[in-house]
Amino acid sequence: MNMNDATLVAPHSNDAALDSIINAIFQITNPKIAETRREEIRSFIKTTVNGDEIKAYLPTDANLKDRRGILVYILTNRRLIKVEIDDKEITSAFYFLTAMTGVERKLVEGNKASVQVSFQNGSMGLRYSATNQTITEFFQKVEQVRSDGANPNG
Repeated sequence: MNMNDATLVAPHSNDAALDSIINAIFQITNPKIAETRREEIRSFIKTTVNGDEIKAYLPTDANLKDRRGILVYILTNRRLIKVEIDDKEITSAFYFLTAMTGVERKLVEGNKASVQVSFQNGSMGLRYSATNQTITEFFQKVEQVRSDGANPNG
């Protein structure tokens, strides 16, 4: 999947946004997630979002610790959620936007960029090609939603 073509802004309803996220996950070809896991992944993400309003999302192939997989960032009105999917498991972590203390972007190793989102109790980040505007735009959206006032009550 060419991430420069990925849709970042979520559709108006959460069901439509969820469908868009799932379709984007299954368009990624390396690694390819088995189609038989579509409902399992949809259910996991729906439960993880838990009624928050989905604002934007970013699916990408990634190195997940010691394995290849798919990393999906989901920005809601309350949280930044990270979902990791590989051929065996699905895991998630999240931070409340109200606890966000900053977003740092920098160039590293020539044509690579990194972004680090810091929170009062941790951080999450990503390294990527410096030419990938989709990832840069997603994290700009994270900053925008936070500065517009994340809703701690949903």
